[in-house]
Amino acid sequence: MTGAARTTSTLMVIDADLTVARAVQACLGNDMQIRRASNLAEGIYQGHDQGCDLVLVTYDRQCKHWPSVLEALRASDGQTKLLMLCDPLDEPVAMQFCREALIDDYLILPLMDQELREVFSQLRPVRPADDRQVKPPQAQRPVSAAGQMQITPSYVRELADLVIAAGAGLQILLDRTAGAVAYLLQGSAVRVGVDDMSGDWGQIQGVEHKCISEQLYQDGRPIGKIQVVAQDNQANRTTLAMVCQFLPGLISLARKQGQLEDLANTDVLTGAANRRYLMGVLEDLIARAGQQRFRVTVVLFDFDNFKHYNDTYGHAAGDQILRESAMLMRHCIRPGDLLARYGGDEFVLVLWDSGPPRVPNSQHPRRTVGLMKRFRRLLRSHRFSALGPQAQGHLTISGGLATFPWNATTAEGLIKCADNVLRKAKQSGKDRIYVVGQGPQEARDGQADGPRNGQ
Repeated sequence: MTGAARTTSTLMVIDADLTVARAVQACLGNDMQIRRASNLAEGIYQGHDQGCDLVLVTYDRQCKHWPSVLEALRASDGQTKLLMLCDPLDEPVAMQFCREALIDDYLILPLMDQELREVFSQLRPVRPADDRQVKPPQAQRPVSAAGQMQITPSYVRELADLVIAAGAGLQILLDRTAGAVAYLLQGSAVRVGVDDMSGDWGQIQGVEHKCISEQLYQDGRPIGKIQVVAQDNQANRTTLAMVCQFLPGLISLARKQGQLEDLANTDVLTGAANRRYLMGVLEDLIARAGQQRFRVTVVLFDFDNFKHYNDTYGHAAGDQILRESAMLMRHCIRPGDLLARYGGDEFVLVLWDSGPPRVPNSQHPRRTVGLMKRFRRLLRSHRFSALGPQAQGHLTISGGLATFPWNATTAEGLIKCADNVLRKAKQSGKDRIYVVGQGPQEARDGQADGPRNGQ
């Protein structure tokens, strides 16, 4: 290094417990100016506010939004080099980040001085001594009237919150973005619209003509816009442009997160919810029902002689029965009701009365029994192509019905009660629905069926 040709490069180490920062300081302290940030939000702020040549960040498995974090760390001028430090088990993740150009290189723990020097010598930029005064081109980022990007602690704090919100799904991200924009621009109403979804802060309907707005783009394609009722000045427009520059990456992350959550919560064969998701929703629902004093009904049902269909027509026929029966049940229930596959050929239906009843003056669970009768009629009339002609019209179910708070006060207790009466229904000849404490329930034709989908 010829002192006349370079300036000292700046390295920011994002390290919560000082261990990495001290190791890097001991190895490179004579060659580089080293700063430390204790967390990712502070690192994003320092990068925007003070700038740096290189960032060393430690991979944390608990962080679910790394792509957006890495984009934010590099966003000050797009020239910052990113180096990730990870455990050996996390090397595949770091390699993937490299392939996607999210980071420039990575190091494996424990840190080795020679490897550290080699990697930093390759990444450290060579530049003229006065080059640090050159500003990036205006087209790369929004600028204020003074020609400089105004990054405030408030902006960075809100930005960090949005990164976290993206991991919770798109709707939460849009809602949180609306609140953040209202705070940053001192706006009275905000709408963040993406495709057919929106997040609102305040009441924007009827005052759209007073809005300042900015389009959201992803890969050159418009995906939505932000509208704000606020003072129309250069500072507000600059801040809004900055948010719109960062937000599309978070939207993409939130969508991917939503897709992963859907996959994690859904039974692949039937499209119904899976058992893990069912138990979580039912526990939350019972807790809310206890506070707000409404009823929750669980129906546990399975197919009579299901093993016979599997053995006679093959497992493909059994899969068709489960898949198409779930489709038929979705025609019988309201959009807010929950259908879940509990295991094998067992399904659980969860209904509750937090809103108006399906039919005026209807009783719960009598209407639930009527719903199940309608489902049984659909099963008999539906043609399952994988079954032989002699099997058409003979598919039946048996079920058990239990209701919170009378039969049980926990999710497991409610399902156990329903399971107990399901067994009684089986022992009594099958093709029937039993209610806890009431025995078999057979709704008469034309009674208690109610309209489909809660209409």
